[in-house]
Amino acid sequence: MLTGLFRHLRGMKKTNMSSSSRLHRMLPLSQPLRQMSANKSMSAESFKTAYSALKSGPSGAAAANYQPFHDMPLVNRYGVFGNNNCSLKAIDAYGFDYDHTLANYNAKSGNIIYEQAINYLIQRENYPVELARACEFDEHFAIRGLTLDCVNGNVMKLNQFHKLNPRSIYNGHDPVDPTEIHDQYGGFRISEQYYKKNMKDIFDLFGVPETCLYCDIIHFFKSRKYDFEPEFIAADIQRAIDHVHDTGVFHKSVEQSPEEYVTKLPQFTDYVKYLRDGDKKLFLLTNSSFDFINNACNYLFEDVVKDLQLQHWTQVFNWTFVSAQKPKWFQLKQSASAKFRRLNRNELTGLSNAPFTLKPIEELQQHAVYVG
Repeated sequence: MLTGLFRHLRGMKKTNMSSSSRLHRMLPLSQPLRQMSANKSMSAESFKTAYSALKSGPSGAAAANYQPFHDMPLVNRYGVFGNNNCSLKAIDAYGFDYDHTLANYNAKSGNIIYEQAINYLIQRENYPVELARACEFDEHFAIRGLTLDCVNGNVMKLNQFHKLNPRSIYNGHDPVDPTEIHDQYGGFRISEQYYKKNMKDIFDLFGVPETCLYCDIIHFFKSRKYDFEPEFIAADIQRAIDHVHDTGVFHKSVEQSPEEYVTKLPQFTDYVKYLRDGDKKLFLLTNSSFDFINNACNYLFEDVVKDLQLQHWTQVFNWTFVSAQKPKWFQLKQSASAKFRRLNRNELTGLSNAPFTLKPIEELQQHAVYVG
């Protein structure tokens, strides 16, 4: 790879464009951002000045090649992207997760989690009743995959190297000033030690309402001049979210009325037919229980079942795996937790009369449901 880069750099001398101009195109604005982050001796005022200059865009030779983010074309949300070549002809089986893959939850689902968590904080943690009137779930405020700083009360977006975008860090509802970022973290990169000790990544189904609740409560107490410790708020919200999850309030709501909380995938029948015609195997692998997904899958796949003349949604897949406990069974290969058995409650599916068994499976049966 380095050899190819050197060849590329040597080749630039043969063109009319100067090497410095080409390098500006190869190394975008992230380079001065990295330099600012690495410079530990830079004062807070110098840091803020340099950041303001960076926000205004490049000057000189680099300006001709600069393209603001808001002018860039939108990415195809249904596109498939990879960091290596992969021939799909060699793939014999396609696996699907349930949450956020087959089942896309709408804002109403996040609102249930949010409101139930607030009720827990008021009733069990003695938070002010006014919180219920002042706070309202905003589905557009946060996204999945954000990181909480439980010490400073900040919410931010980090990349895989723990570097943050200074435009994506908030405390409550307020953007954090670059000078304050410098004072708290020493730059735009979070140290590994601080990250492991004080920060929490939120990726799951409950992530957006949890992040919104965290920011809303921080904003609530700041605006009312409460004296508070962000770590305590983070711990209380974690208990509230765990309570909502453990009591099954959200899952029961989705199970009873899936059409209110999940959205069908567009043209999924055509996609399933396309894969089947290509002699591909399909399987569903989820950590959710069969009880939770059954009604929702009846709704999500009712068009597929009708169009392909199937008897039940489980026939959409060659195999269905529920309560899979992934990725636990990768580490516990000799444990019962790493084994699957066939679902005994066959009356739920309305399909074949599966024999009662307490033994792990030795081979997969067509359209069967297996429990982890």
